[in-house]
Amino acid sequence: MPTQKSRKRRATSDINTLLEVLEEGQEPFAEGREPVNNGEITQKNVDHIAEAMAADWKKLATKLPLRVGLAKCSTAITQIEGKNKGDLKQQCVDMLTEWVTSAENATKPHLCECLREIGKKKTATEIEKMD
Repeated sequence: MPTQKSRKRRATSDINTLLEVLEEGQEPFAEGREPVNNGEITQKNVDHIAEAMAADWKKLATKLPLRVGLAKCSTAITQIEGKNKGDLKQQCVDMLTEWVTSAENATKPHLCECLREIGKKKTATEIEKMD
């Protein structure tokens, strides 16, 4: 059974190895293994959702919940629609961007939960797999 001293040596060795790998500019993760996502929503996620479900962006907006400034969801939707008339994809991007920058619960897990609630399970799964 490893002693506390041997575990400490192992941890120090692991940290030193990781630092060396990073200093050399190498990828610190083994091939086929991805880093743990910290739950942040990336621009890649936003673009994917806008592409996949532009026509349904208002359904998602009501689940998130969305606010623009002090305006509640319905007013925020109207403001976003007026800003990019006829461009559903851009409206979706604007809505998600507004949510990400203003909501306390703007995380990838919460977003995927909301997507599932409106029947967009495939899109939620795709987003979870993205880094």
